[in-house]
This record gives sequence, C-alpha cells and structure tokens, in this order.
Amino acid sequence: FVLNPAPLALGAGGRSYLGNLHYCSPWSSNLQTSRKIIQAFIDSPDKTVINHGYLLPPDEMKRRFIIKNLFFWQGLSLSDYQQYFASDALRDFPNLERFIRQGYCYQNGSRLRLTETGMALSDCLAPVFVSPEVMLRENRQR
Repeated sequence: FVLNPAPLALGAGGRSYLGNLHYCSPWSSNLQTSRKIIQAFIDSPDKTVINHGYLLPPDEMKRRFIIKNLFFWQGLSLSDYQQYFASDALRDFPNLERFIRQGYCYQNGSRLRLTETGMALSDCLAPVFVSPEVMLRENRQR
C-alpha cells in the first residue's frame, strides 16, 4: 500500500511517508525551541537520516489514508480504500457516516468530500481519526 501519491513533506514538522514508514523532522511551536531544531538540522552532516519516525501497523495505515485523502480538496475515494485495504471505509470508521449526517462531508458517487463547514473545521475533525496510541507516541516525541 502506498498513500496516493506518496507524500514527501519539507519544512519544520513536515510529515512524510515511505510505504508504512511515517516520519517527520522534530518540531515545536515555541520560537526558541524551533530555532534550535532548525540549527541542529543545518549543522547535521547527513540530511538523509530518518531519526524521528515509526512503522505504521495496518490499522494506522487505514487511518492515515482517511486523513491524507478526506481532508484535501479531492476527498476520499471509497473505491480506492476498498482496493487498497479490501475493506469498507464507512464500516471501518463510523465517524464518516456521522460527519455526513452532521453536514461536514457529503458522498458523491464513490467519493467523500468535505463541505465548506467541514473544511473550515478540518483541523478539529482530522484528529478524530488519530488513534490513542499514535496520539500518545507523538506527544512523547515532542
């Protein structure tokens, strides 16, 4: 399975994916800490080393697929999800049906797209799909 397309993120805190490897550069919302992180990156002799990431188990791959598709303009292809995971996204993630009922997204054929309200609230809606295990792991890595 490969996220479609396999995203490579640049910049402080950018999240990238290579297969089931999820990685990012360290990040902070604190200005002084951010400057230290950037300076450490500049001073690093090898910019290709991945030292801030982890392998995603199958359930997390499904969650990332939802996040990386639904919360962008093209939306979530339910048929692509079915093809990649041999599973039904609406069954795997009941929150999708709830989001439709609440007017945050709508189904157009085999694609779910955010409504204008859903897009405005996307930073609040996306964390619903982050598992407690990943939330805990990412909070420890900060």
